[in-house]
Amino acid sequence: MITLNGISKSFGKHLVLDNIGFSVNDCSIYGLIGYNGAGKTTLLNIISGLYKADKGTVNIDVENKECVPFDNVDVKRSLFYVTDEPYYFAGANLLTMRNFFCGFYPTWSDESFKKLIDVFGIDPNKKIGDFSKGMKRQAAIIIGLSSKARYLLMDESFDGLDPNIRTIVSNILAEYIAETEATVIAASHNLYELENICDTVGMINGKHLIYSEDIDNIKSKVKKYSLACDKAISTDIFNGLNIKFIKQEGQFCSFQSSEDPEKIKALITANAKILNFDCKPMNLNEIFIYETEGKESEIEGIFQ
Repeated sequence: MITLNGISKSFGKHLVLDNIGFSVNDCSIYGLIGYNGAGKTTLLNIISGLYKADKGTVNIDVENKECVPFDNVDVKRSLFYVTDEPYYFAGANLLTMRNFFCGFYPTWSDESFKKLIDVFGIDPNKKIGDFSKGMKRQAAIIIGLSSKARYLLMDESFDGLDPNIRTIVSNILAEYIAETEATVIAASHNLYELENICDTVGMINGKHLIYSEDIDNIKSKVKKYSLACDKAISTDIFNGLNIKFIKQEGQFCSFQSSEDPEKIKALITANAKILNFDCKPMNLNEIFIYETEGKESEIEGIFQ
């Protein structure tokens, strides 16, 4: 298990993370989401032990002992961090990097290394510096999974991968957890991928953790509505409620809300006769826009 308590981090006078706390259960995938600059990479650097938090603690279970990752070799041998910009030695190929990492990770598997190379179809003798961005990420994923580390941190690891490879990575991660009982934290802007593979999601917005919950619970709380009434309703009736992105065209109205659907329906019924009332759950990408105050309604009319 990975447990964070009150993590705060500043660079100079710039506060990046403020009082972040959550737990990641064993044998699970935790999705870390947030807008650019929200602090996801900084948080992964702290969890991996590359950075030291200014305040708070990170505890990672290693051989039934709670360990602090910063400057701790035992933690680092049980953890592999696939960074946003993977680093490789100059002129190195996959075999070169294999020779480096296999000496550090006691759980390293050459069998898994060879199978993963076959799955991704990468030439292990070719210089990684000549790879495309997507292939460099695939190489990092191959090395990370071959380490068979108990904890795997992934920063934007789906970025630059084509749809077929993203599906392969998702399936391999599920198999990796099932076979090694590993724990994965994946930070990504590809929310569609995270929605399909994650058990729990944490969202960072404005330096703070907005929520950290089971993904199904999150999706059940926020819904999108579309309705038609016998007459146009005033959107003023929604004042004071947690309702966003209201769009109205005559008798038709649409919006998103975390309020109780029956409460919303009763409010509308008191002002007009409802002809059609549609309430649907939102996907993770829509929830992200909702929680981060996206400005999708303001783009209309720009080119008129």
